[in-house]
Amino acid sequence: MLSLSFRTLQRGNAVRDALRRKEDAERRTIVGIIVPYAPAWERISRRSASQRGRGASRTACRRGASHDS
Repeated sequence: MLSLSFRTLQRGNAVRDALRRKEDAERRTIVGIIVPYAPAWERISRRSASQRGRGASRTACRRGASHDS
């Protein structure tokens, strides 16, 4: 049996975790590239979608306020 120190095992786990994170990021990027024909609402990221939603509601509130006065 091969005897490995805790530090060696810990380093190996860190390398595997880093590779897994990199692969996950690539997978997320590839999805947007492979499916260019997807509807726009599927292609936008969650972050930009949530920002767009907040901005639209703020605009609607302002418009509503200007109509009331």
